[in-house]
Amino acid sequence: MNAQTRRWLLMAGAASALLVLLLCLHRGTPAPPTTQAAVVSPAVARVAPPRAAPASPSAPLAAPSRQSYIVQAASAGEAASAVVRVGGKVTGDLSVIRAVSVLLDARELEALQAANVPTLNVFPDTKVSASRWTTSAPATAR
Repeated sequence: MNAQTRRWLLMAGAASALLVLLLCLHRGTPAPPTTQAAVVSPAVARVAPPRAAPASPSAPLAAPSRQSYIVQAASAGEAASAVVRVGGKVTGDLSVIRAVSVLLDARELEALQAANVPTLNVFPDTKVSASRWTTSAPATAR
């Protein structure tokens, strides 16, 4: 093997090692920060159903109007079961907070609140926004 071939092999090996190092470093790059939604605290356990306008006697009976709520219990499955038992419709799974997003009319809401489900909380599903925007991770207490 002559000197020129050895130099080419040495350069190819160095280039390969550099490429492997760059690929390993690139995989360790953290993902860009994401927007975090505010979490509603469970301070209010019961929600008053929305008031419906009185129907005129000659108007045909329409289907009850459903409102959007978040139902939280010991688990998302338990919350979904409670909603289905009263006739509500589950529209989303929020397992991270042990809850489900649901549609309920006033009758279903009252039945759900009267149900004997431990740690059951019902919240109106409203628009939330971040109270503060930051690009760094929040500090945690140790």
